Amino acid sequence: MTDSGFQPFPVQPIDDLADLRGLMPVVRQPGVYLDHAAAGVLPQPVVDALLRRIRSAAESGVRHWNLWERHVRRTRQLAADLIGADAEEIAFVPNTSAGIALLAEGFRWRSGDNVVLSRHEFPSNRFPWMNLGRRGVQVRLVDPPADDPECLYEALETACDERTRILACSWVDYATGIRRDPERLAEIIHRRGGLLVLDIIQGCGVLPLHLHAQNIDAVVTGSRKWLLAPEAAGFLAVRRDQQGRFDAVCTGWAATKHPLAFESDNLQFSDTATRFESGMRNILGLTGLHAALTLLNRISPEVRAERLLEIRGLFLEAARSAGLQAPDVSPQAQSGLILARHESIPASELVRTLFRRGITVNLKRDRIRISPHLYNTAEDADVFRRAVRDSM
Repeated sequence: MTDSGFQPFPVQPIDDLADLRGLMPVVRQPGVYLDHAAAGVLPQPVVDALLRRIRSAAESGVRHWNLWERHVRRTRQLAADLIGADAEEIAFVPNTSAGIALLAEGFRWRSGDNVVLSRHEFPSNRFPWMNLGRRGVQVRLVDPPADDPECLYEALETACDERTRILACSWVDYATGIRRDPERLAEIIHRRGGLLVLDIIQGCGVLPLHLHAQNIDAVVTGSRKWLLAPEAAGFLAVRRDQQGRFDAVCTGWAATKHPLAFESDNLQFSDTATRFESGMRNILGLTGLHAALTLLNRISPEVRAERLLEIRGLFLEAARSAGLQAPDVSPQAQSGLILARHESIPASELVRTLFRRGITVNLKRDRIRISPHLYNTAEDADVFRRAVRDSM
């Protein structure tokens, strides 16, 4: 399994966000892609890394295994750097649902415990918690107005008590685009001695987050949206001082302290978050994630966020000038998602019409959901505006 002379999947980092657009094959296609909240698109360096990894497997089998493993370790560090965590707090998971299920099933629940979350959470962050009812855990679903963040905080505050062990919440709501304040959520649950678990998939990669500075206990994300990475290469992070409150429930050789000691009868779990992993990782997907994170991490979180909200403003203005209605959102609650509607044209009809004109948006709760990325431009916003007007 020699690694002599082999360089695994190198990616040239970008120095400016303006460089990112030139690396996006999607911009050379007709129309404008504005559905990153559903699924992102792959930059060319990600595609190139995937192809090199496939070619390596085809031509060399496991000859370069040692370098693949080093590549995985670098990817783990890049993921940690992205969210203000330590590499020892990162575990790779296939998707958000899998990561949240690991935490939900692994937490050491006791009789009388409860978990609190919104009824409006995406199923990935709702069903794993609801499934705990079979174990006697009380699942408290609050039902505030979906687009009012203050009502959400108040409802969560009211629902939590001294037996609330976990408060589960999305950082950015998938259907409204409202961004929640992690520190405020953490303060609500920490006063009761519980933990905050955040689903961060709708902001991870484009908005700043810091696991330690914002007092977040655990986060989970998939890879296919704003990270511009392949599917099934997500990750979770659990603060080191809280990892002991979760058991490893889906275990295997990769979860152990000595993962290559295949003949050992001693099941000794890793001292790091790899205890939440089980067996062979999605090396192909992680190759793509490494390439995507290499591109994004070179630009500071503040610059990425500033650019995203600038682009958001351009598309919000374009939507309104084309005759769509979109609610005002306070700056601290803004994300890359914009929800808009027409007073007389059904949103479902408008989504279909725009798709035929090469504009990809999504339908959420009788509104169109517009989700541009960092590489989109004012020209893209104008193309969108004209397409909306021509659809009426």
